[in-house]
Amino acid sequence: MMNRAKVKENAAKTGEGFKKLTIGLGRGIADFATGTVDAIVHPSHIPEKIETALDTILIQPTRRTVDFIEESTRKIDPDKVFQARVKQAQEGARHLKVVFAQPLQDLKGVSFYAAKFHKSDEDKALIDAALKDNFVFASLSKSKRATLVDAFEPVVMKRGTIVITEGDVGDYFYVIGSGDIGYKIMGKDVGLASKGSSFGELALLYQAPRSATCVAETQCGLFRLDQETFRRILAQQIQQRQAAVLDILKTVTYFKDLDVTYMNKIASNLKTIAFKDGDVLASGEADSPIRFYIIEEGEVEFTGIEAGGSDYKDTTIGPGKYFGEIAIAENKYHATAKAKGKVVVLAMDREQFVRVLGADLNALIRKTCDKRKLALIPFGKRKNPADANELDLLAGAVKERKFHKGHVFFTEGKRCTPALYLLRNGSASIRSSKHPNLESFFGVSLGDGEERTIGTNGYFGNDTMGANDKGEFGLAQYTVIALDFIECGVLDLDAIKPVVAAKEKKTEITMDDLDMVRILGAGTFGKVWLVTNKDHEGAYALKIQVKKQLIQHNQAEGVIREKNCMAKLDHPFIIRMVSSWKDEYKLYMLLKLYQGGELQTVIHTDSRDGIPEWAAKFYAANILEGLSYMHHRHIIYRDLKPENVLLDSDGYTVIVDLGFAKIIKERTYTFCGTPLYLAPEIITQKGHDKGADLWSWGVLLYEMIVGMTPFYDGIVDQMGLFRKIVKCKMEFPEGDLMTVEAKDLIRRMLTVDPNDRLGSFAGADEDIKNHKFFDGLDWVALNKKEVKVPFKPKVSDPLDGSNFDDYSKLEAKAKKERLMQLTWAEERMFARF
Repeated sequence: MMNRAKVKENAAKTGEGFKKLTIGLGRGIADFATGTVDAIVHPSHIPEKIETALDTILIQPTRRTVDFIEESTRKIDPDKVFQARVKQAQEGARHLKVVFAQPLQDLKGVSFYAAKFHKSDEDKALIDAALKDNFVFASLSKSKRATLVDAFEPVVMKRGTIVITEGDVGDYFYVIGSGDIGYKIMGKDVGLASKGSSFGELALLYQAPRSATCVAETQCGLFRLDQETFRRILAQQIQQRQAAVLDILKTVTYFKDLDVTYMNKIASNLKTIAFKDGDVLASGEADSPIRFYIIEEGEVEFTGIEAGGSDYKDTTIGPGKYFGEIAIAENKYHATAKAKGKVVVLAMDREQFVRVLGADLNALIRKTCDKRKLALIPFGKRKNPADANELDLLAGAVKERKFHKGHVFFTEGKRCTPALYLLRNGSASIRSSKHPNLESFFGVSLGDGEERTIGTNGYFGNDTMGANDKGEFGLAQYTVIALDFIECGVLDLDAIKPVVAAKEKKTEITMDDLDMVRILGAGTFGKVWLVTNKDHEGAYALKIQVKKQLIQHNQAEGVIREKNCMAKLDHPFIIRMVSSWKDEYKLYMLLKLYQGGELQTVIHTDSRDGIPEWAAKFYAANILEGLSYMHHRHIIYRDLKPENVLLDSDGYTVIVDLGFAKIIKERTYTFCGTPLYLAPEIITQKGHDKGADLWSWGVLLYEMIVGMTPFYDGIVDQMGLFRKIVKCKMEFPEGDLMTVEAKDLIRRMLTVDPNDRLGSFAGADEDIKNHKFFDGLDWVALNKKEVKVPFKPKVSDPLDGSNFDDYSKLEAKAKKERLMQLTWAEERMFARF
């Protein structure tokens, strides 16, 4: 029997033969050949590889010509070497697919206890040194690395043992304690590693196929760590640190009334600083930095304490205590603080505090109070707002207004502008001839002919917002008049509509109502069809996903999240779900149809890569509006790329495929997305939020203008790509291909620390919109779709699918596919769909 090495050697030769055979043939045939060679080396891959290769042959890519207005304004870099790099990067990018790690369960409230394996001090030092040199662990402190070092399991491998097999899904990351490990690709020796070296780190991030076979050339002592242990330790360390800081912040007088969202922002922006004995942490001197401090180690002595003209005695505080909160509010210290011995603190500069939370701390406290009030005030068609996300949006929409004495807000029985008023200062009289009992509306009772006064912290006007006997909007049930000068927070109907509108829309359409026309797109576990409604005019996109395949790819929970996210969204630049249902084998989501094709085919054509900067500005603004709408609803997208942005028939962009979208309040720890667009915090497993989308948006803006993504040249492997991303190792093209404003915006977006990323501060997306790159853009007109588009797709009729790849030869195959029966337990996984 031929041994494994010989089989691989012959497979490699066969591969070379195929390579020569396929020169000059189409990409589909070449991929088919590659798939066949891979199947010879990895027999278990045969069914999947052959099916994928055949599908690739059958799919005909769209050949598209995009005629830009003033196309000649695009400045082409004369450097042919650079243009060759762009082409090389674009070719290599075709092979970088979506990556995904199974979400960690029960992160909240459940402690994870990693196994500890005994090691000598020498072994611990060896593992720690290997971790320090690896970008996955480089940002961890020594104490955090120590927990990981303890969790490495020692194993012994005999000479000739295959530690890792090329193509298999990875399970462990290894550090070599003794002996030699040989690396082989397609049976050929490509390297040798010895004591202190490490390999297999991709396995810690996601279910990645191994890129090489690793064989013990001698008897080896190895230390190994599995993915779940690694991810749980990191997530738990971050959460425990965050929880400890939050517990302290809740005791700070100036912060204790803040919403937990704001306290989390403070906790995330605290930086670790160490001081030596006698170092001054704070003083009343003009050059002293204004900071808020939490002491982690050591003691801090305060002298010269003075406030309000009075002097106070000296004092000393230790670990778990804080100071500087008054200085943050007043921009001034009233004492001198010195380190007694070594001191380690968590600190946040006032400048950063203002950037992240804004200069008006009272406004944040007021918004927190408004959320609590709005949760208890009946208005609209429902008794109460549905959830915390909705309360955030409503509280954020409250506008501060002032009114003079005698101002008439409402007159009983008369039509009015619907609005809810939250009294800040002053008072108003409320009376009614028809409804003497106000208790159900304002929490007070009123007898015949009486008049009631509503004062500070009271409210009125909710009866005009549908909270009345008829459920009408804009009909006053009471007369309300200002008794003196009044300050109010006002929430009008225009502010409420966008919050609740998406949830009230539902169209009942099922499979029986539809005719299948053609396939618009095909993915790993489903297809998107162009369909028509039999009974009514109109065409839709129908996303059909096979339950069994979703389970096999650990995406059962993800598709439910996708549906729930879409149900909350109603924006012209985000895909809209019309209806959803399921049957025995499949899940169905009926979506609004967008016929303009992918943004990918606008950026990359047969004749060029990249688009004029003015066109990139338009598309980037479109996409930013869609992302911001999601972010304000605490939804992160997590897979922004040109393939996931469609053009509608007017030429405006629409974000589609919310498969990785998730509703979050704090951070999430799932490794997912497309490698080219992944943010550093996702790769390093630090937990991520909307900042990850902002990073991807910056990458996409760079790609639109330059024609390639900033961290990939088509040569580096996936680990090399991740290293460059984590270090933000990028460069801008020479010459005038990009303006100074574009470079500056991209630099501010591609910032490794998400807390320093533009869009993550108090101004959120407004900070990005106000950047000089967007000077001259009318954002109001953009949202009304009144801005001239760079390119209007050619769409002949409601069933025109010519802007998408041709999947016609897959359609017959799709209709004949055999589906596997689900078990009762598997079917239960989709109960909430």
